[in-house]
Amino acid sequence: MPSGSLILAPPQSKNVITRVALIADGQQSRVVPGTFTLGAELAVAAEGTAEDVTATITGAQASIVQVGQVLAFESPAGRYYRATVRTKYEATGTSLALSATETIPTGSVAKFPAEFRIRQSADLAKSTSTTTFSSFDHDVSDQSINETTATLTFNGGFNWYDPGYATCEYAQTQSQKIYVERELPSPDGNVFNSGPIEWGIAVISGDATPAPNGGNVSANVTFAISGSVSKIEPA
Repeated sequence: MPSGSLILAPPQSKNVITRVALIADGQQSRVVPGTFTLGAELAVAAEGTAEDVTATITGAQASIVQVGQVLAFESPAGRYYRATVRTKYEATGTSLALSATETIPTGSVAKFPAEFRIRQSADLAKSTSTTTFSSFDHDVSDQSINETTATLTFNGGFNWYDPGYATCEYAQTQSQKIYVERELPSPDGNVFNSGPIEWGIAVISGDATPAPNGGNVSANVTFAISGSVSKIEPA
């Protein structure tokens, strides 16, 4: 059996993965991950024009996918296609109602939750503030109350095919809460398939797309998490 590495060194942030998903009102649990594979070509009548289509997928998933969620299907040739969920997927069927602008080849795969693309940073900051509260029921005049909050900031480049950023745009315009997670690299590829994952339920508190003269267009998103951040250990 492979042994764990004894070399103590920080992981390379280049390999960090960031993901988001729309959630139902009141949801506090982690989103169930899954993949959607097209069992047949998903054709549109006119390329470049949004069209309501129904995708045939090769098997039912345990995931529940909300209306407005943007997915990026990667074809066997490595090309990406964007599609938006138009009917809630209830984790029981082998079809997925989408709105698409391009014909998507058979065998194309979409990951859920949606991954951000071309990110340059994925910063997580946690904080706990202490406030005081007094009432007739307390023995002392002031009772301390700790309130935990966290901020996630994902900065990077803009791309229309980026399903993570597109999903965030939809969530902000709809004033909808969103599930967000950050996965660090595996501490030892011989032992663990995934690295530590930190996740939470958030609102989008910032969305900026700077477009400087002579430079790249950026897409920077900030998430505000009220409450503690949950952590999943490497597995």
